[in-house]
Order: sequence, then C-alpha cells, then structure tokens
Amino acid sequence: MVTLLERVQSHRRQFGWRATFSRVALELGRRTGLARPPIAPPAPAWTGVYWPPVPVSAHSLAPRFYCMPRSSRRRVTLLGGDANPCGKDEAATAALALAVMMANALNADLRVIAKRPVNPGELDRLLQEQGLVLRGECSLPAPSTRPDAELDRFEGESMITASWSVAADALDELPARDLVLLVHAQGLPPSFAADRARHHELLGRNDLRFVVCTQVLQRRLAANGWPHFEHAALTFEPARVAADIDHHSAPDDGGRHFVLHVPESTDRRRFELGLRAVEQALAAGVLEAGRWSFSFVGLGLPQVTLRNGQRPVRQDTLDAIGSSRGPRADLALVLPPPAAPEPAAAAMAHDGTVVIVAAPGGVMAADTGVITCDATPDALSAALRQAVACLAEPAARVRPATEREPAAGWAQALGDVATELTAGR
Repeated sequence: MVTLLERVQSHRRQFGWRATFSRVALELGRRTGLARPPIAPPAPAWTGVYWPPVPVSAHSLAPRFYCMPRSSRRRVTLLGGDANPCGKDEAATAALALAVMMANALNADLRVIAKRPVNPGELDRLLQEQGLVLRGECSLPAPSTRPDAELDRFEGESMITASWSVAADALDELPARDLVLLVHAQGLPPSFAADRARHHELLGRNDLRFVVCTQVLQRRLAANGWPHFEHAALTFEPARVAADIDHHSAPDDGGRHFVLHVPESTDRRRFELGLRAVEQALAAGVLEAGRWSFSFVGLGLPQVTLRNGQRPVRQDTLDAIGSSRGPRADLALVLPPPAAPEPAAAAMAHDGTVVIVAAPGGVMAADTGVITCDATPDALSAALRQAVACLAEPAARVRPATEREPAAGWAQALGDVATELTAGR
C-alpha cells in the first residue's frame, strides 16, 4: 500500500517543492469544496521548453494518476479513452500492437485503461489474430465513475494512446517524455472541426514522442505547419495480415478512381448535388470518361447510370477505400450533413487521396490534403477542377502508402519503432 508520504515524496522528486505544495493545497481544496485553480508545475529541465497545460473539458478522457517510485517490475500502459482498445480499426490495433511490443522489449507487464470495460477474451483473440504474444502479465483495471479516482503510475512508465484528445487530457497528469502519441489518419479531425485549434496545439508540441502511421502522413503534417514531424517523429507502415487482404482489388492499370460519399443516407438533396457535379465534370472533360471509374458510398443510395454509360459501384461504407485493405481512391467528393464533421475525409486525404468536402460556408483552401468549398454547383465545379489539377501536378502528389509494400505483420511494422522508444528506458 502506497502511503500519502510516499506519494508526496514522489511528486516532490519529479516537480519540486513548490509544485508539490500547490498539489497538496489543491487536493485539500477538493476534499473541502474549496478547490482553486492549480499552479502549473514547471517543465522538467530536460525539455528546455515550458508548455502550459492544454485546456480540457470537465469530462477528461484520461484518468488521474499519482506517481510511485520506479519498481523492479516494469509496466507499459495503453490509454484507450472512450474508444474500444480491442476495436477493429487500424489505429486501435496499431496502438495495442505497439504497447505489446514495447512491453516485451522492456520485459514489462501491460496495462490497458479505458472508459469502458475491456473483455479479456476479446483482447486475447485480437492478439492472436495479429500474431502478437505478450510475455508479461496483462491488467485491465475496471472503469471508475468516481471523479476523484486515481490510478498509480511508476516514474518513467511509458503511456501510449492513439487518440489526440486522450493525449491532450493526459498531459495534465503526465510528463510529456512518458507519453507516446500514435498519429493515424483515422484519428485526425476534419479541417472544420470545432476542436481544431486544440488539436493543432497538441501537434505543435516538440516535447512529445510522436509515432506516425505511414510516411505519407508524416510528410503531409510536416508540410502543413508542423515541420518537426519531418525529423522528430517515428514512422511505420501498417501491417497486412492474411485476413485483411482484399483479393478483389483491381490492379493499377493507369486508371483513376472517383468516390462520391454521402454520409447521411437520407439526404437525397446532397446526393443529387454530388451527382450533378460529377455529370458536369464528365460533360466538361474535367473527368475523362474513359479513364475514371466511380464508387458511390452511402447507405441506401440509388443505382444510377452516368452520361458516359458507367454504373458506379455502390458501397455502404468506406471501409474498403483509402486503407491498406483495398483499392485507393484518387479523388473523393464528400457531402456531409450541415455542421457535421466527417473524419473519413481526413483519413482518405492522408492515405493519398485528394478530397473535396462540401461544407456550408467553406472556402477554397487546401488544409491537410482536404479541399473545402460551399455546397453549391459552382463551388463544386471549381473544387473539382482544382482537385484534378492537384492530381496532374507531380510535385503536389505524395506517393500514397498503399503503393508501397505493406509490412508482413506487426512485428515487422513496429519492431524498429518499439526498439527506438524503449532505448534508454
């Protein structure tokens, strides 16, 4: 059992007496109902930079921690937040795989923390599917609803998350040097998201350890305002396991693939607006009829025949597009409902697709690979011309990750990354 004195001494060693007294006063205030804003502790000397805490909401996605002296038994913690750490999406799988491989490299145990209960059988099955074996023990703390609940952490314990919002919340409790943020296109908010500024602030930090899925995403981040990603971030290519291989993927024969995505299936007007934009682009020669194939994505979309005689392939979701599992889209037009962010747009853009998002009040500007414009025929026509011009300009076209050979498994994909992250720890 860790005594209160041990916790105070541990906090003093890490942050100094002044910050420790402030934390004690804050804790006493919480218990008496007289809480006052905390005094932010100074950054550790090794960073050379002081970063004020990133503002967080009242409902933090990261738990509160108290620090314990380093134990003879090491541990690595995966922070899942609201997401299911055993989810099938690539970001969650990569974060879990990285946590397992770091734990193995350190001869450490693994701890998985999430806001929702984690099923041990589901976790074991996922590890087996991905060809991963954890050598140490695995603990799955039960989620707590108490606002003052705290979890222990060892000094120097590595924490990993694939969620930028969890990372932002965790920085109120953790030294930046102990946090690893896995950056994946699936976890990036669109350019018009309400919390875009907070996300950009987090990506702008140079004291965090970033691990980026694909060199394509790394280069796009470096080119869009975060140059430190070019030299400071580690990268990996996603693994392709047997279950992920799409045997129906078409070979690259020089043709191009266009995707029209209407996330809200009941929005008939927006589908008709997108269809009209495609027809106009075909008529004007912006989209060459003999070169482009088409997919229309959304639940319940009608089957149509385009003016060039093609019948677009209908799909319910984007799962097989813009990922390592299936054919890549060269150009996508996304028409989300008004004021509804569409994360899939950013995910497709960072996989090498030129994406147009028809958002009310949008502007003709490219941000992180996404072109936004007004949801009007004229604005869509102009955006399509700009997007096709981007495709035709070799210098503006970053080679997509799907054109490179994916890793044979997570051991190959993340082996070097895990070794680099655990060196000296």
